Amino acid sequence: MSEPVSSVSSALPPSADDRWRPLQGFALLLLWYAFFAHNYLTANDGSRFALTAAIVEGDTLEIGTIYPRIVDASAHPVDAAIFDGRIYSDKAPLGALLAVPVYRLARRLTDRLPWLVYAVTVCCASLCGALLGLLFLLTLRDWGVTSTRALLLTLAVGFGSNLFYWSTVFFSHALTSLLLFGAWFALRRYRHRWWLIAAGAAAGAAFTSEFSALPAIAGVVVYALARHRGRALWLLAGVLPPLLMLAGYDYLLFGDPLVLPYRHQMFFADAHSTGFYGVHLPQPLELLRLLFGPQHGLLLYNPLLLAALVATPLFVKRWRSEACWVLAIAGALLLALSGMDTVRVLGRCWGPRLLLPALPFLALALAVVDGQRRWLRWTSTIAIALSVAINFAIVNASYLPHEIGWSAWGDLVRGFSGLGSGNIVVLTLQPSSRWLALATLAIPLALSALALMLPALMRRLAAIRARA
Repeated sequence: MSEPVSSVSSALPPSADDRWRPLQGFALLLLWYAFFAHNYLTANDGSRFALTAAIVEGDTLEIGTIYPRIVDASAHPVDAAIFDGRIYSDKAPLGALLAVPVYRLARRLTDRLPWLVYAVTVCCASLCGALLGLLFLLTLRDWGVTSTRALLLTLAVGFGSNLFYWSTVFFSHALTSLLLFGAWFALRRYRHRWWLIAAGAAAGAAFTSEFSALPAIAGVVVYALARHRGRALWLLAGVLPPLLMLAGYDYLLFGDPLVLPYRHQMFFADAHSTGFYGVHLPQPLELLRLLFGPQHGLLLYNPLLLAALVATPLFVKRWRSEACWVLAIAGALLLALSGMDTVRVLGRCWGPRLLLPALPFLALALAVVDGQRRWLRWTSTIAIALSVAINFAIVNASYLPHEIGWSAWGDLVRGFSGLGSGNIVVLTLQPSSRWLALATLAIPLALSALALMLPALMRRLAAIRARA
């Protein structure tokens, strides 16, 4: 059970500003995510987008003719499955299916590929990242963290973690993280059986969004059984529809509802043919690489999680069983991925993306830092500042580093030489001057200032109307 912090501030009635904090957090995250959202495709998001386009343009699930034509010239169309001579996306289908109505609507307005990609990315990645931030903020408030502090921590995680980058590209990670965290959020906020059904639907949908999230989904289900016992059976009413949808999709592609697309992957099928789709027993050394390595280091690319790690004993002491379940859900994903062949075979990929669903759970430990010893507060502040700098550089680089390892950090450092170069205004207008690219950052900065001042402006308007 949740154990709210007992504090004078949490006992006071919420102020007008407090009621605006969740909306402010959501708006700020969505603004910056959408501003840096990509309008071009790589192999991974190209595979998803090709499925969306194939459904809308050709009423088919085959992507063989569309996929090679839409990916960025520097990418190779390798993220595909081949069966009976037909080419399909090798990705879990939920993201592509959710993008279908967005694509249809955008297609009525334009036929230009960059704007179609941008519309899909904003609605299916940026919006998901912002909604995840909203749930994170509401969780902190439920636990007694003041609204202002909750907003600051949410922005720290939203801009100082890899969630920033993965909310700007049409990959599955922002959507999967939202669904997984949302399932846990609904279970924790249980008021009626519909909350359990919604949690089940989110958990099932998370699997249809990203297959590798299954261990964390299992952790959420165990949490539901431990917390709600017999009532947890209501999860089945939510879990079954997305799983049946996935089974139907697989049957249409491969004639077998139990075969995932990875089994027929064009180039890496061997990696998925051993163990359970490439998953074996956890490997301690691989776990260390996932946490600290230059290729996949979750803690290396997200230093704020180091501060969260230091604060974890205090986190467990304050919220006990709830904190233990949060860490268990994240730990299940970390351990499972440490035994996953694809992490080693696809070592040149930017590894932290597979671990993104664990990130908001691990970051919850930052909630206890306020009011602790000065050294912990300063350490957390420095870690958050470093995280924001690293992830802002990643977003400004506007692409996945081609050479993953220590050399990639040189690319990130050079990303600061062209601040603002990765945003939609620059990608559209392509100004010749570096200073003009930098000046475009004034747009989200001005809108951010407006969002932060909105409560005061509303109070001023109310006062003017009252006097009138």
